Amino acid sequence: MTNSNPHHHPFVLSVLQKVSTDRLQRAVNALADASLTVALTRQTEAEIRVLVKKGDGKEYGVTLTETGAFCSCPDALYRGVTCKHATVLALHTLRQPEERTEKEQPQALHVGDRVQQVENPQQQGQVVCVSGEMVSVWWERGRTEPCARTRVQLLSA
Repeated sequence: MTNSNPHHHPFVLSVLQKVSTDRLQRAVNALADASLTVALTRQTEAEIRVLVKKGDGKEYGVTLTETGAFCSCPDALYRGVTCKHATVLALHTLRQPEERTEKEQPQALHVGDRVQQVENPQQQGQVVCVSGEMVSVWWERGRTEPCARTRVQLLSA
């Protein structure tokens, strides 16, 4: 999956510019009370596709692209308007934290790995504890706090 950052999908904002205020309010309420849920089916740089599910089990396919918002609901199909489902998708996308690309994924570190600080490559040490994305390193100049704020990278073998 690619980045969900709205800057990579400017068409997300265009949905919100085109929707009527009453449909926008219904979409905001549906997100707030969780009466509509969003399930991502496909996302690329050119489109976002989801299923928006109502509490009664009805699902609508929604696609956002540069050319517009498309939904399988009667409001969009017969009235030709930007519906609350497309609006829910746009709002949902804006609310999602930015996902990391493959290049930005943290390296898997293991106890015993030799690492160096990114900001100060001369500072090298050995991983002594790993917990999620937190690591503790025994630096060559003595042990330090867990590396919450210090970026480290694996040394080449």
